[in-house]
Amino acid sequence: MWYENRRTGIWPRAGGWLDQPLSLLVQMKAIELVVDTKNYLMSKESNWGKLTKLQADLIRWLGQTDG
Repeated sequence: MWYENRRTGIWPRAGGWLDQPLSLLVQMKAIELVVDTKNYLMSKESNWGKLTKLQADLIRWLGQTDG
């Protein structure tokens, strides 16, 4: 659903942004954050100092290990 929305701009449910369930919007925004962060870090223009706080928090969270 996220990919189709990103590609076409069409929402999964009929209507606009306000007609979508909040849980769906939160999930789609989380996917967008992860994909955009990965794509930025894989690009030649990437600069760790230019990450947003949310992107940096995501990378820190992914880098945590148990124990």
